[in-house]
Amino acid sequence: MSISFSFVPTWLQAFPGVDLEMPLFLSNNFKGNAPSNGGGNEGTSTWKIGLTAKAYARHQFDLAYTGYDQKIEDLPGSTYGSRVLGAPYKDKGWLSFTYQVTF
Repeated sequence: MSISFSFVPTWLQAFPGVDLEMPLFLSNNFKGNAPSNGGGNEGTSTWKIGLTAKAYARHQFDLAYTGYDQKIEDLPGSTYGSRVLGAPYKDKGWLSFTYQVTF
């Protein structure tokens, strides 16, 4: 069972000819494991924050960061002491920049 939230505050005409948006996203899988690969595992969270600038309804600039978190469980008697449940993304955030233009 998981839950997700998305919210996009928008500032129209933040600068002359430029609208700003700040997309926010949070997803948390708090119970159960998906039967498919990449479908989500118990204790994993994904979050994203970004900034979008739309200039003169022609140019769009997107800057976003996606982060991951997950539950870590100690294994008694393990050589390495602990293991990670779920996909190994905890230390692998993703920064992206996108530019679009309309002709």
